[in-house]
Amino acid sequence: MDVRTTVAALSIVWSGVSTGGTPAAETYSAILKDDGRTWCVFKDPIRFKSEAESERPTESVTITYEGATLTEMSYQVSPESGDWIVLDRYSPTKADVRVKRVIILAQANLQIIQEARIRSERTGRFHIVSVTTLDGKKAELGAVDLPSVPVKMNLLSLPPVKLAAELRLHADARPCR
Repeated sequence: MDVRTTVAALSIVWSGVSTGGTPAAETYSAILKDDGRTWCVFKDPIRFKSEAESERPTESVTITYEGATLTEMSYQVSPESGDWIVLDRYSPTKADVRVKRVIILAQANLQIIQEARIRSERTGRFHIVSVTTLDGKKAELGAVDLPSVPVKMNLLSLPPVKLAAELRLHADARPCR
């Protein structure tokens, strides 16, 4: 199993963890097709995993709702080379959106965890929470170039989130667009 498949599976597990409370969480997963424009959304995690393994998308998203509220979104980006992966977990609150970023650098054997907050459509500075090797040993960041992946600002306006919202309302909606 390569790093991209591992992180896709991690994304499913990560997003499926309930934050507690009712109503029950509803999770949708999406992949960006090779054309770079078409998103496909899946409610079934097994179908999503199958599609992700066959498509090898460079971007994927997992969206979790509790009732009518978007409670979490995980957004994964990776170049076709698979040299690195960025996985952002967005957790909206009433005051802001918390962003936890995991950066995996395969060549450097590093995993960097960072956190930031979005308030009033502005992203605060990411601060480093931890730096470890891929097998979990403490490490130093050193002079390594981190991938430049923009933070997603208005989560509800993102195409996969819009499509998941439509699928929630209309089970017969087209899952790819």
